[in-house]
This record gives sequence, C-alpha cells and structure tokens, in this order.
Amino acid sequence: MIKLDAARLAVEQAEKEFHSWAAMDLDERKRRVAATVDDIEKNADLLAKTLIWEIGKPYSQSKVSVERCISGVRWYLKEIDKMMEGRRPIGLISNIASWNYPMSVLVHAVLVQCLAGNSAIAKTPTDGGIHTVTMALALARRHGLPVSLVSGSGGELSEALVRNDAIACLAFVGGKNNGREIANAFYDRSKRYMLEMDGVNCYGVWDFSDWKGMAAQIKKGFEYGKQRCTAYPRYVVQRALFPKFLEMYLGVVQSLQVGNPLLVEKAEDPLPALDYGPLINSRKVEELRVQSVGRRSVCQPALSRHQREGKRVGGKKAVSGEV
Repeated sequence: MIKLDAARLAVEQAEKEFHSWAAMDLDERKRRVAATVDDIEKNADLLAKTLIWEIGKPYSQSKVSVERCISGVRWYLKEIDKMMEGRRPIGLISNIASWNYPMSVLVHAVLVQCLAGNSAIAKTPTDGGIHTVTMALALARRHGLPVSLVSGSGGELSEALVRNDAIACLAFVGGKNNGREIANAFYDRSKRYMLEMDGVNCYGVWDFSDWKGMAAQIKKGFEYGKQRCTAYPRYVVQRALFPKFLEMYLGVVQSLQVGNPLLVEKAEDPLPALDYGPLINSRKVEELRVQSVGRRSVCQPALSRHQREGKRVGGKKAVSGEV
C-alpha cells in the first residue's frame, strides 16, 4: 500500500515509457502483445486458481474470466490495423477497476491500450485481485510492454492516478459514488476519460410465457452474485403473471449452489461446481448480517435462546436460525 509520493513517481516513470513505445512499429507491438497473451494462456490455470483464492470465484467462472481476457485481446490483435488508421496513441492511460473482473476487465484493457501504442498504469483492486493482476502484468513486462502497477488507497492515490497532468486518459470501472467524484474532478480539465459505473437494470415482464428460458437467464445472472449491477435487477411484472413468475424465480433461487470453491474431500477431487462462492470481505458479511437481522425482526418472531444456541428442546436438538 504505497503513499502518494511513490504513486506520483510511478506515474512520471510510466509516462516516460510512452514516447519510445508509441514510436515502435505496430507490427512489433502486435508481436509483443501476442507473446504476452500466449504466456497468459500457458498460465491460465494458475491465474484462474489464484482468482479463486483471492476473490472467491468458483473455478468455472475464474477460468471464464481468464479466457475472456485472452480471446478479447486476440480479437483486437486481428482488428488493430484497421482501428489505428487515421489515429495515434494518446499517452499514459490510468486504470482503476473493481475487484470483480481483474483479468477480463482490468488486464484486458491494459493490454489493448498498449497494443494501440499507449503506456498504461493500473491500481490493484483494493478488495482482491492483487496477486492475479501482478502475475499477468509481470508476464507483460517480460515482453517489454510499458505497464506499471501500484497498490494503495483510492483516496490516497487519486491525485496521482486521476488528476496528475501526466495522465492522458483515465479508464474507470466501479461504483457510482467513486465514478461521480472522478467525473467532478474532470469538469475543469481537458482530459479524456471512460467511466463504466454500476446500475440496476429493470426487466418488464408482460404477455410472456417462456418461463424456462427466463429461468436460465436469471440463473446465469447469479454468476455475478457478489456484485450489485448484474445479478439483482428489478422486475416489473404483469399482475396476472406474478404467480408464475414467482414460482419460476423461487425455483431458480432454490437451485443455486453456494459454498467454498476450494473445499473437496481429497486433494485429487475435482473442484465443486458452484454458482458463487463466499463474500469478498468481512465488511460485506457484517452489512448483510445487519440487514438480515433487521428484516427478520420485522417479518418473523425472534428465535428463543435455546434455538439460537442449538440446545436440545423437548428431547430434540433445535435448528439454528442462522443462514
């Protein structure tokens, strides 16, 4: 967790790398980025399992995140010649992204930025992903790509990574509150920026009958079950269809498999097939615990002390009320 002075120095050095890199022939940039992607693919299983350990994604989803990074950058490798016609690199690009997708969003973006002739600096997601991103960008440095990585508090490093004059462009993926602060910081500056902020989409359901198809789509959304913007949309349902909608939705929720993505009986057993794993940190656990207690106090009678402690009542062991 570096401090502001170290981050300023990192930005200055990263900006210096831009000039020689931008002057490099596009074919050479393509060769180096392709070599980086090849190395990432060789280490895909290691990167995926590191994601499991860091942020709790189940194995299948972790593999998808790494594969999307690889396939996405390879698409740009095929298309970059046409995309660069009449265009030129713009400078050092600063990248700040949330913990959900360290590979398929953050590393993917950095590699494409370098392919286009820019240098890139990224901040590791505070809640998780530092080891995965570090390994991926170390592979990029091995092939001479101008990528830099810093770790620290967003509030502490904001002056260096957002407002610094050496930053030509900012790419931000995260929550609305931080995104709003960044947008406000740019109102009086002629600096390019890309903001992708979370939001809650709304489904309108009327004159509808394909409940099986909708159930599959809703369950797919729970692959993102630890971020707000994708897994938990609102639904506006035609009154006459509400019983069928509720039956379908409750079936989806009851089918979800949640647990420890690394818990197996024997070391050689395959990793469990889960829809999502543990919450990202203890703060989120406590936040949901408080919400759960609040809802329970309104909707349900309180559990007795015997029930809470799981003691035997009338010859039978009480069932715990915790979820």
